[in-house]
Amino acid sequence: MSEQTCRVLYAKYNPTRSPDFRVTTEICEDEGGLFVRKRAGESAARAHLERIRENSERLRDYYDGIQVISCEWADGSLRFPYIAGQNLAEQIDAEHLDRERFVAQVNERLERVLHVQQRFVTPFRPSPEFEAMFGRNELGEDVPALNPVNIDSQLSNFIENESGLYCIDCEWVCHFPVPLDYVRYRALRYLYRNQVQHQIKDIGLEEMLGWFGFQTQQIPIFQNMERCFLQHVHGEGCKYIYTERYRKPSVSLSKSRFGRRANPGGRLTEGIKRIARHNKTMYGVLRMAQAALRQGPGYALRNRKAFF
Repeated sequence: MSEQTCRVLYAKYNPTRSPDFRVTTEICEDEGGLFVRKRAGESAARAHLERIRENSERLRDYYDGIQVISCEWADGSLRFPYIAGQNLAEQIDAEHLDRERFVAQVNERLERVLHVQQRFVTPFRPSPEFEAMFGRNELGEDVPALNPVNIDSQLSNFIENESGLYCIDCEWVCHFPVPLDYVRYRALRYLYRNQVQHQIKDIGLEEMLGWFGFQTQQIPIFQNMERCFLQHVHGEGCKYIYTERYRKPSVSLSKSRFGRRANPGGRLTEGIKRIARHNKTMYGVLRMAQAALRQGPGYALRNRKAFF
């Protein structure tokens, strides 16, 4: 089975990015098992794929105790090994932890993903490259920084299994000093957005950041850095994020914001029954999606053969 004829189990495309960064990510299966494939969504994005490959090479000896997954070109796309396991964000159940234990668990995992070789730790010095990506420096100098730095150090980008801890995402690596606290801010921001706000009632991002030692006056600085970075990725004024025009309020499918258990996947049942009468492949795909909502994507992938 070639790259072109392998079975695609999952696909994600990011049309809201600038054309230079539009990449399709797929989880595929062939005779050798599961693997991950990244393809250029636009011809302009091939250079971005090459940077991802270079980043995975350059970060090979970057972390202390973390393995960075390698990749190679295959049929015009990047091929990565599929890493089974649990990501570090999934290990934290904020809904059932008090504040002290929640902060301790998050900090312990942040320390792991930000524990790089000492030679990459440096005092911050602003540079033209920094200001082009993150805007004017408002942090001053000499604060702790990393160079290079994987600014996508979200806990969900690190998967742990019996073989160790793996970094699975090297897409956004800066080869100039970036303040360490901004990397922490980003990791906490996306942990909040993707998980915590759905698990803990009536907590805002700024309040949660305060639990981790961020001062009120720091937060607008990091917010502005993030805004500048998003414009770098999504175009000036984030013009490609057209979906924001249609955004509606939502809650987690697996847990409501107020701690009540939802019935994830339940609404799929009648639709699945109707589809089953006409398209067995789509029926399998939707059953797999239903299992992913109920028991997690790892469970669905491990038991994928049962759905087809």
